[in-house]
Amino acid sequence: MKKQSKLQYPIVLALSCMLASSAFTDPQIPWVAPEAVNKVENALPHSAEVVSLGKKLYESTCWTCHGLDGKGDGPAAATLRVKPADHTSLKIQSESDGAIFWKISTGRGDMQAYNKLFTVRERWALVHYIRSLSSKR
Repeated sequence: MKKQSKLQYPIVLALSCMLASSAFTDPQIPWVAPEAVNKVENALPHSAEVVSLGKKLYESTCWTCHGLDGKGDGPAAATLRVKPADHTSLKIQSESDGAIFWKISTGRGDMQAYNKLFTVRERWALVHYIRSLSSKR
């Protein structure tokens, strides 16, 4: 019986992880938030101050992929395997606040999870700002 190299195990593990993660980056697989988060309401009341905070965060972080108008056409979008979401679209605007918050928090594929970069308040402010983009179609 042939003795296996110790190097084979990390290689097999790495390949397994890559295959498992393909479900998170495959553009053919819709990104659907868990049903439970759809019932979660925005923890911040809507105000000009909250939308302004969301806009500030969006314009400092999100715009490179999603574009300044939120249409998914930022300068980095062309380099990504999965096209960034168009935040002005009916598809995104129809999602619950909880689903948008969850997606911002957990990320998927090239979209990083922002749960460690932004506070809970900031992520809810981003949801309010994304809602404001519906009028920019």
